[in-house]
Amino acid sequence: MEAHPVRRSVLGLWAGVSAILVAASLMTDHEATATLWLWVGASALVLVAGLAIRVRDLERFIVRGREELKRHHERLQEAALTDPMTGLPNRRHLMERLDQEVARSDRSGAPLACLFLDVDGFAEINNHYLHEAGDSILASLAGVLRRQLRSSDVLGRYGGDEFVILLPDVEAAQVEAIATRIYRAVARHRFRALPPRENVTVSVGASLTCRDAPMVPAELLKTADEALYQAKEAGRNGVALHESLAVHVGSGSVPSDELDSRNKPAGGPRPSSGRVARTG
Repeated sequence: MEAHPVRRSVLGLWAGVSAILVAASLMTDHEATATLWLWVGASALVLVAGLAIRVRDLERFIVRGREELKRHHERLQEAALTDPMTGLPNRRHLMERLDQEVARSDRSGAPLACLFLDVDGFAEINNHYLHEAGDSILASLAGVLRRQLRSSDVLGRYGGDEFVILLPDVEAAQVEAIATRIYRAVARHRFRALPPRENVTVSVGASLTCRDAPMVPAELLKTADEALYQAKEAGRNGVALHESLAVHVGSGSVPSDELDSRNKPAGGPRPSSGRVARTG
């Protein structure tokens, strides 16, 4: 609510001079002259104009205050839905998006895939390199995952070292290829928090909505989590498909990534399984 400084000074000077002249006239017994009355009238107009200016400035101040309050509310809302470490949607926001995507899949009939992944041996990484290194790895991992996805895909941090990816409008065969590309990209990435000769790997579980019957959002997430457990059991650093997805892809297995022999997973050697069996 700031009026122009020069304009405010002129109005103040005019009001001050007018007050002095009116006071001087009242203190004398002489009749007010026509010039004085003219001055008083002009001063009244100036006063009204000044009040109008102040009202306009007040209105602008209120508008700016509302806009700032709205921006502040949006920042708070964004912070409430964002994981501060990775910049990804947090679990609350992720579950909201899961509900939305499942509902959209039910309406359109388009398939929706869910990937559930976590970092292999993350507890050992934290114990060996401390939590600061673990936090750095999670932040970098979020960037690696983003680069493997489409703009329409949904990536969020579920909690701890667990991430969830929603893949709308994707065919069953594509899900396997995307999941494989993701875990291989992570295994190739060099995380600065670790020594050059050590790398990070992830295990991925994948599930798919059924075309024949609607799927509850929690069920889609649960089946992907079950597949993740199978990937862990099969040796880590690989992909496992839940039966809801495997029946569309066919039987077989997903080969683990062929890592350079000079690299080893952080937090201890990775079990040498060679292949990750799919469920189903």
